[in-house]
Amino acid sequence: MMDPYFYRNRLARRYYLDHVNLKHKEFAAWDHKIQLIYGLVAITTAVSALLFFGTLGGRFPSVYTSTFETLFVSSFVAIAVFVFVVARGRRRFRELWNQQHGSRPTNNRGSDV
Repeated sequence: MMDPYFYRNRLARRYYLDHVNLKHKEFAAWDHKIQLIYGLVAITTAVSALLFFGTLGGRFPSVYTSTFETLFVSSFVAIAVFVFVVARGRRRFRELWNQQHGSRPTNNRGSDV
């Protein structure tokens, strides 16, 4: 059965992307670059997990086990770093926008009044 919110969520996402691309071009370029890097990190994590757990599945240490383990662990470190970088970058863009345009009042949940 199809998700009843499919079109609503898809349209909301499309509206958000259109707004960002039209009104906040610098942020859109930065966000696109970050999304590409996220994709590369996700692919690296998936491949390294398959390689690492594949070598462990044989139950015999392979010559490459330590290499795959290092790649696997470093991909999680990269994910943690990117979560921090994205949060800091979005906060920086938001603060810069608020300085240039003045901040808008928000209610206690953080959404616009």
